[in-house]
Order: sequence, then C-alpha cells, then structure tokens
Amino acid sequence: MEKVKESYTLDTYAIIAYLKKEKGGEQVKALLAKAKKEAAVLYVHEINLGEVQYIVQRESGEKESDKLIAWLRECPINFVGLEENILSRAAKIKAVYSISFADAFAVATTILKDSVLLTGDPEFKSLGKIVKIKWLK
Repeated sequence: MEKVKESYTLDTYAIIAYLKKEKGGEQVKALLAKAKKEAAVLYVHEINLGEVQYIVQRESGEKESDKLIAWLRECPINFVGLEENILSRAAKIKAVYSISFADAFAVATTILKDSVLLTGDPEFKSLGKIVKIKWLK
C-alpha cells in the first residue's frame, strides 16, 4: 500500500519567508526538499505567484522578479489556475472572511486540493474552522 504524501498549499507569506530567509523559511525549504523526493506535494495558486512577483519587483526590480518566477516554476510545486470553480470558491470565502482576495485563492486551493495551508500570516486565524493550517515558526 502506497504511503499518503503530505500535501501543502503555500501562500504568499510562506514563499516570501523562504525567499527572504525569514521566520519559517526553513520549514518551506524542508518541504521543497521533501517535494523534490516526491515525499510531499506542494501547491501554489497562480494569484499568489503573481503576488510574490509584484512584491519582489517592487523591492528588487523587474529583472530579478522575472528570474525568481522562472526559478519557482522549476521547483517541485504544482501551480493551480482557475480550474474546479476555484474563482467562485475564492469569491465566496472573501465575502465571508476578512482576508485579501489573493489569500482567498490560497484558502480555496487548500480546500480543493485537500491540503494543509502553510502560512505565518495572522490574517488566517479566523479560517481554522474551514481549513487545516500549519503555522510557520
């Protein structure tokens, strides 16, 4: 019988923590290593990837941002688009919870992929009833 792999959705906070070597970045690094060995599955919604891109571009310029996004696309991450009515699910989450629209996509992805949300963003505290959350330490 095949062992069930760990499954995580990374939000923008988690990716930025990893890139900037901030609190929790080591957890993301460890999960990327697990995913490379196919011992874990990682998801990132394209909206969250776009959020990472504009943050990096503001701080380091367009060239650095483009390089980073190309590198992330080579990582063992499954990028999620607008399939499975994710847009509608994210909109409904945003309507009920006080989170950003990009964060609503991370939550919708977590639900639809039956994964655990990896974040350090306190904005998600109110969502513990609808999604499993692993907090960056």
